[in-house]
Amino acid sequence: MSNLRYPATLARSILYRKAKGKKNRTVIRLFVLITLLMIPLVLSLSFTEGMIEGITKKYVLLQDGHLQIYRSIDSLPSLTDREEVEGADQTIHGYGILYSSDETKEVYLKGVQQTYFNEMREKELNLDAEQELSRTGALPGLYLSRTIADHLKVNIGDRLGLVVLPSAGQKRVRPALGVIQGIFDTGFYALDESLVFIDGESGDRLLPSDDVQTEIIMDSYSDQKANGLISSISEASGEHFQWATYHEFNTEMYENFATSRQIIFAVFLTILVAAVFYITAVTHELIEDAKEEIAMQKILGARSLSIITGYILAITSVTVLALVSGTALGVLLSSQLSSILSFLQSYDFPALRYYLLSFDVDIPYGRILLLTSALLCMSIVSVVFTLRHIIHIRSLDVLQQD
Repeated sequence: MSNLRYPATLARSILYRKAKGKKNRTVIRLFVLITLLMIPLVLSLSFTEGMIEGITKKYVLLQDGHLQIYRSIDSLPSLTDREEVEGADQTIHGYGILYSSDETKEVYLKGVQQTYFNEMREKELNLDAEQELSRTGALPGLYLSRTIADHLKVNIGDRLGLVVLPSAGQKRVRPALGVIQGIFDTGFYALDESLVFIDGESGDRLLPSDDVQTEIIMDSYSDQKANGLISSISEASGEHFQWATYHEFNTEMYENFATSRQIIFAVFLTILVAAVFYITAVTHELIEDAKEEIAMQKILGARSLSIITGYILAITSVTVLALVSGTALGVLLSSQLSSILSFLQSYDFPALRYYLLSFDVDIPYGRILLLTSALLCMSIVSVVFTLRHIIHIRSLDVLQQD
């Protein structure tokens, strides 16, 4: 009775017995609860991770780049020949105020060449343009976001007053008149509410010359690769220059992302702890309902360790099956998340306007595995702790009456 077959046989009898409908319902209830718990956890984790990665990608491609070197591209060794460099563009930055006949708007101006809007950037915005971004006679060309265009009540072909705000050390503003050549939508309100592209030639004329930069996109970013690339460029040019990584441009935002990830994960772990308490309660309920059976098994020669092992096998099996089914359903729904978000985006709900609703869902399998492993480990510890009461069940308990 003390061999390995007995715990397995006992586990099967715990999981299902025709004459024990109440016990069967308890086990089913445990399975359903863990399954239903994992589905929204996996879905929420995929949504938050995907949205954060999507926002980061938009800022990197459309506003910051992975690296910014504070030199013009002509003063640097060839960058496009380097394997880790996916793109390099000369840009110039500044701030200004746009004026229409009805409204004004303070904006972030970014001077770029038309080649800036390559294939990888076109995936990050919806651009409606009647012509390439370029200077039209004496008028600067502008690409506005739909958010700014709606605020100013303007459209493609309209003209806007533009005042470039002076940089440090300058005392006068630079007024100009620009023409709207395109309207874009990145899908993220915080970016759309301020970003305006101006053609590179006009940018060089109007924006502070100290803000000329070379913006680099890497095939995959890491601090080690960034430092290696800068060291290589510096060695090739024989010069040292100022540079910064993308998370140094919007430090507060990226720190908030890191904090949000930690808080969300901590909340999920807290939810799992609550699930462990439920698993403990179910285990205790199974023991209380089977006290007479356990006492009889002891009379027939079963050892407490064998009985405890049987219960551990039974409850762990249910937990594992529920984790697998719940995670699988959560992953399946997560794979359809882009379609669901596109559907919500089409209805333009005001409550969702500050969220990014268009991004590629990259399911975070590593974090999902960590969550499921944490729940499984905590549940096993909790179950073992609860099952210690089996040791104190006496053979005479078989004489108890209901």
